[in-house]
Amino acid sequence: MSRLHLTVFEFYQTTPIEFYFALKDAKELEEGKIKIMARSIYESMRIQTTLIHNMSPYSKRAIRKPENLLKFEWDKEREPSVQTLEEMKQALQTIATRYKKKGKK
Repeated sequence: MSRLHLTVFEFYQTTPIEFYFALKDAKELEEGKIKIMARSIYESMRIQTTLIHNMSPYSKRAIRKPENLLKFEWDKEREPSVQTLEEMKQALQTIATRYKKKGKK
């Protein structure tokens, strides 16, 4: 009950399914907060490491982007997929056939 901040009266008023979903939402919220905290710690560590590397007199090249030093899974961005000419033609044909079918009815 303390995790959900419910009073005793509110606890007894909830149905089992409501209580289940309340616990599930509280767990997801807590996991989200932990992921955000971990990500911010990793990001600050990456920036600090980049700065230390760039200040070192023994480093030959400076690293401009911290993402080039350490790569994390959230750095991967989806590249936009390029449609081929054949895929465009096929998509337009399916749209045209659907439009013609709707017009006949």
